Amino acid sequence: MRLVLLAAVFALLSGCACATVRSENDVVTVHLVAHSHCDPGWLKTYEEYYRTEVRTILTNVVQALSRDATKRFVWSETSFFSLWWQEQDQSTRDLVRSLARSGQLEFVGGGWVMHDEATVTLGEALAQLTEGHLWLRRHVGAAPRVAWQIDPFGSSSLTPYLFSLAGFDALVIDRIDERLKYSIKSMPEAGIMQRNKSFEFVWRGIPGVSTEHDMLTHVLD
Repeated sequence: MRLVLLAAVFALLSGCACATVRSENDVVTVHLVAHSHCDPGWLKTYEEYYRTEVRTILTNVVQALSRDATKRFVWSETSFFSLWWQEQDQSTRDLVRSLARSGQLEFVGGGWVMHDEATVTLGEALAQLTEGHLWLRRHVGAAPRVAWQIDPFGSSSLTPYLFSLAGFDALVIDRIDERLKYSIKSMPEAGIMQRNKSFEFVWRGIPGVSTEHDMLTHVLD
């Protein structure tokens, strides 16, 4: 079986998400998505994460993209990006806008944070998403098209409907029950998504809602 690699991954402080699609001629196409997940709040404060990690990541990413037009990177958390933006001169800001227009730098999700889906209210989710998108439009001229919810522990049935209304074309998630994703020797029933190669699906979160709000969804594997 041949593998066709469609995207370069570069050695930054970034992660790499993989999506595989099997074609009719038994060739597996592997999409490598260079990204860095940065929590605005976890073991350190928002400001500490920025000073010790995020500033370096974003600076290295922009420099690498500017040197090689074949490289791509996606960024999610607008709160961190706004801090970095404040420190940049006009030439760097213009460079970022150019990278965003060319598609080398793509904003996914684009909310102020990547909101939780269990404890926040609908109003809170909308507020942070609106704040992030308005900032990106105002400063970078970017409008995210792919929702990026890879870290919430579980997904709400409201999620595809909300993101559809927000204008997203697709959704990427990650943290679902591992027994759905992968085969487990002690559990013969596990791994249905792996067996059926069903990491992509159309998600209708709320029964009875029009199909126009269905969301093409991919689970990172």
